[in-house]
Amino acid sequence: MPFSPFLCLKPWLRAVAASVPPTQAQRWQQRLTEVIPDVQPGDRLTGLYQPGQGMRLWHGNQELAAIDDAELARLFFGIWLSPQTSEPALRSALLARSLGATAP
Repeated sequence: MPFSPFLCLKPWLRAVAASVPPTQAQRWQQRLTEVIPDVQPGDRLTGLYQPGQGMRLWHGNQELAAIDDAELARLFFGIWLSPQTSEPALRSALLARSLGATAP
């Protein structure tokens, strides 16, 4: 059965919407809905955070999008990398990875 990662982003989008103009939150929601696919067990979604520039997303080896929106990228990757993340152990594990790692 497919799983929609976007459904997991809905609480994040509600929280972000409180801190940005509603039109901005709507644009971000629409863009993420367009590029983040449903996934099957074993699928791999990869994101590359480019501070001050934006982000790139892949599904397996296929690039989904390059999003040139530094604020969206900062907030999106903050889900996992912000010091205030709800998953501090995951944050620690992600930050402990080699800085030389590259996207697919």
